[in-house]
Amino acid sequence: MLIICVYICTQQKEQMTLREYLTKYKISVETFATRCEVSGAAIWHYMAGRRRPTRKIAQRIEKESDGIVTVTQLRGEDGRRRHTI
Repeated sequence: MLIICVYICTQQKEQMTLREYLTKYKISVETFATRCEVSGAAIWHYMAGRRRPTRKIAQRIEKESDGIVTVTQLRGEDGRRRHTI
């Protein structure tokens, strides 16, 4: 039983917001934006919640953060865009 718990616990990655990730690992917005092939302004907008990244950009962010910042976290709980009337 203990072996299973240890395996499951080590397989789960810590998840955090984009802002928390950049702060924790001391990565500048501009550096991260370059790695993700987006503008620094776009990253600032994502962190402030003013814009939501496309699925493709969210996947790049997830890849660059080694899965710590997830597509689901960036785009919303279900990963689909929400439209308001």
